[in-house]
Amino acid sequence: MSTYAIYGRSSNAAGAWLNETAGGARRQRSQPTLSDEQKATAETNRKHLNTALWHANKIQHRKDVEARIFGNIETLLEFPSANPFTSVDVSRFTSLVRSFQPSDFDNLIEERRIDGKCGYALCSNAPRTESLGTSAAWKLKAKAASDYCSDDCTRKSLYVKTQLNEVPAWERDPAQHPKVVVHLDDRASATRVQPAIATRAVPPRATQNDLALERGDTTSSMRPSQVMTSTVVEHTNTDRATTRPPDAEVASHTAIEGYEPTSGSVVMQPPKMSSVEAVSLEISIAEPSTAMDDEEADSWRDLFSNVSER
Repeated sequence: MSTYAIYGRSSNAAGAWLNETAGGARRQRSQPTLSDEQKATAETNRKHLNTALWHANKIQHRKDVEARIFGNIETLLEFPSANPFTSVDVSRFTSLVRSFQPSDFDNLIEERRIDGKCGYALCSNAPRTESLGTSAAWKLKAKAASDYCSDDCTRKSLYVKTQLNEVPAWERDPAQHPKVVVHLDDRASATRVQPAIATRAVPPRATQNDLALERGDTTSSMRPSQVMTSTVVEHTNTDRATTRPPDAEVASHTAIEGYEPTSGSVVMQPPKMSSVEAVSLEISIAEPSTAMDDEEADSWRDLFSNVSER
């Protein structure tokens, strides 16, 4: 046997031994023995990794939704596509604002006002700040009124805003997106549907009869002769009886320049005295009782004289 053959066999045997030794070492390294503490640590790290991935996906989803809302605002800045708007504009407008919050809708209004357009996306007019000027903005009753061209657009915009969901779009289920509709005036303008049956004028008499039936009136009650008459009566103005001042004999101490004040409809006058009563008073005054002194008699005489004069 040659030297080269012996050397070759030796080399092959050495190579096989080395391969077997290396394989055993690899098998020993691939199956390490872990302690309970190491297993608990690995499980905790796995949970932390899953939690971090969940939050990362949630943040990424929120960023995607916010980017989509921002893109919708940019799209609505160019609305409407025609003046007046079309039904296609209405459909796109309602679909783009479904994911909006009320705050997102306010951002759209502000961006359109800055761009020199009415805050309502379906209106192509300029806002009041452009037509009146910024110096006249204080004349408007509310701050939001300066973002629109008219009160009608303000009302229509608020009608859409009240339908939006307060919950952020990235926290909603797909079924929670509201179904947004525009104002009735815009729906009628966008539809432009003509009635299939032409309306004809209804005779006034038939209309009156229908109204009478709804009220429950009878046919006889609708006769014009029972409602009004054609007789014209001329009214003449009659002079009122002039009042004259009372006589001097009737006038009393309560008279004011010859006129007696009234209490209601009754004139307050003192009772009249007959001539016999007046004479008796004068006689009684002329002949006072002897029991009275002169001073008392004079006072009574003055009193009766005043009464007789009245």
